[in-house]
Amino acid sequence: SKRGKASMPFLIKALQSGDKYQIRAACDAISQVRQFFGVSVKTNRRTPQSMTPEINAEAVPYLSPLLDHENMYIRVGALQALSRCGKAAAPHLPKVATFITDDEWWLRGGAAYVLQGVGSPEADKYLPSLAKTMLTERRIQCLNIMSAALKDLIRTSSNRQQLAEQIGEGLG
Repeated sequence: SKRGKASMPFLIKALQSGDKYQIRAACDAISQVRQFFGVSVKTNRRTPQSMTPEINAEAVPYLSPLLDHENMYIRVGALQALSRCGKAAAPHLPKVATFITDDEWWLRGGAAYVLQGVGSPEADKYLPSLAKTMLTERRIQCLNIMSAALKDLIRTSSNRQQLAEQIGEGLG
């Protein structure tokens, strides 16, 4: 949409600001996540979105360094924003995949969102790790996020049989 494209220069400036509140607000605007009592809630995907993956792709070079930010709140925001960048986030999947087993459940869930957002076939090789982590996940919110990502990726994969075998081998 025109509004999303017009806002991107301002969001990129905020991502580079160094101010954690501006950075997180920009991440939330890109991902179209709203904070509700400290819990991030994704917007309804059926509602018209002003920030499309094509528009958001422009922010990827500014989001990827935030995955190493010292503040977990910023790392989570960067993951959520990357999850809305489509295939443009694919080159960063090796770094994103490191969060699948992170001690912090917000980061594990964020990684699952990114895998789901990038989709098959790029995310397929990370699904065994995601499935294995799901087996020991104790946070129901994170388990739901991971389960939805895994189901969606398997459903949309062009090679479901091979993917199911890889997941089975990864669990074995």
